[in-house]
Amino acid sequence: VHPAGPYLSNSLTMMAEDICGLQPKSLIPCHRIDRVTSGLTLCCTNVQVARLVQKCMSEGSVEKLYLAKVVGKFPDAPPCDNHDESATNADTNNQGVPANREWVDHRTLEVNGPVETVDPANGIRKITSAGKAATSLFRLVSHDTTENTSLVLCRPVTGRSHQLRVHLQWLGHPILMDTQYGGTPQSVVSGSSLHEDAMDLMTASVASNPSEEATGESGSVSSYDVLAARKVCKCCSQSISEAFSAAQLLRDGHAICLHAYRYKLTFRRKRKNVRNCNDKDRGDVGAGA
Repeated sequence: VHPAGPYLSNSLTMMAEDICGLQPKSLIPCHRIDRVTSGLTLCCTNVQVARLVQKCMSEGSVEKLYLAKVVGKFPDAPPCDNHDESATNADTNNQGVPANREWVDHRTLEVNGPVETVDPANGIRKITSAGKAATSLFRLVSHDTTENTSLVLCRPVTGRSHQLRVHLQWLGHPILMDTQYGGTPQSVVSGSSLHEDAMDLMTASVASNPSEEATGESGSVSSYDVLAARKVCKCCSQSISEAFSAAQLLRDGHAICLHAYRYKLTFRRKRKNVRNCNDKDRGDVGAGA
């Protein structure tokens, strides 16, 4: 989101500031999305507004909508027999998992399944009886018969980490490329990767001869400084793949088909205390907003 770790340039805020013609370091990110996901990130230029948005985010009072591309044909309506336990309120694997699913209307499927972090080192979550309560809503948008994949609108009612990914896996429709939760690897989905092509171009660019400006012949940077920088730069001495981890390069399941689509924020004004008064002095009392 902002310059940190190995990403000291071309971060989200820096690129947005450049595109929008804003002063450097003027954008304040109000939240983050998981590294493996894509989509909207809210930023503000006003500190007070940013604090309000951040407060909404921390209190869980923001309605979030995501789009997910999942494996298989996602159900688009409840079965004819609404009392069919196998299709409404039962564990799909019949293994006693403390979760249930229920149609809240003719198109929206609700999943309730407590989510627990079972592998903190790798950040893996699972539905368990010891987990924290988690509720998600899902609705089919479209189905691709050729790929046998579905586009699903997702709303996390609670804010548990990875809950959409875990709940979709439990439903038997894991997110594409989400190998951590049963998704299909990218090589199987597309057979080629634009990301890989971009990495190859970056590697070739780094390995190429330095330009006239970069060597300092223009007078902006000395040749000594350029050579010193190249000696400590991992990308110059190694390949891009060796310089960064798979997670940093968004490879091997670290980029999934889950997109933050829409946020709905509700700001409530604080009402001022209004003292009891009669009609005579009511004009001296300000009405609360």
